[in-house]
Amino acid sequence: MAKKTLQQRKVRMCDGKTGYASREAALATIHSMRSYNERNGNVRAAAVRAYLCHCGKWHIGHTRRIDWKYLIKILHPA
Repeated sequence: MAKKTLQQRKVRMCDGKTGYASREAALATIHSMRSYNERNGNVRAAAVRAYLCHCGKWHIGHTRRIDWKYLIKILHPA
């Protein structure tokens, strides 16, 4: 398997992701996604964060960290 070039890796980082102009806009989207998912019973345990990309826009991505306050809602639904 050939090693990917920097340009190939950069394309994958932004491919299909929505870009936000500011960190605040990305955080507001994360908040609305969380509340929408909670209302519909689709709670995810993976932590979500906003990060600044090489393209100059902010994107939303998952981390490997578990967000324990949401995991409790999965294990013990009301």
